[in-house]
Amino acid sequence: MVYLDYAWKILFVVVFFGLCIFVHELGHLLVALWRGLYVERFSVGFGKKIWGVTHRGVEYVVSWLPFGGYVALPQLDPTDVPHTAAGEPLPIPSAASRALTAAAGPLANVIFGFALATVTWCIGLYEPAP
Repeated sequence: MVYLDYAWKILFVVVFFGLCIFVHELGHLLVALWRGLYVERFSVGFGKKIWGVTHRGVEYVVSWLPFGGYVALPQLDPTDVPHTAAGEPLPIPSAASRALTAAAGPLANVIFGFALATVTWCIGLYEPAP
């Protein structure tokens, strides 16, 4: 029975970290779309894709390994002239667009943390008086 308790704790940690990464990457995605950057793919997980759909030019994917995710933003690559997956050149975004998109992930995690803390504070944990 002790092993089942550990298994639930490990599963909780994996799911919680996956949720934190999802929120982080979602922050990058939303600001990149708002600022008009080219987004190739938004993936939850890594590896081969299980499911995917393309909407407004962005491929949304769920992959087999649920240990994170990513947003493919070729215009944020500082080492090369940005290109689409098909090799078409992309315009270089403004410094403000790059900075806002880069900062959106950590900011989304901070907002998510405050939301979780607020829910935990409002719901609380009932403990009878001693």
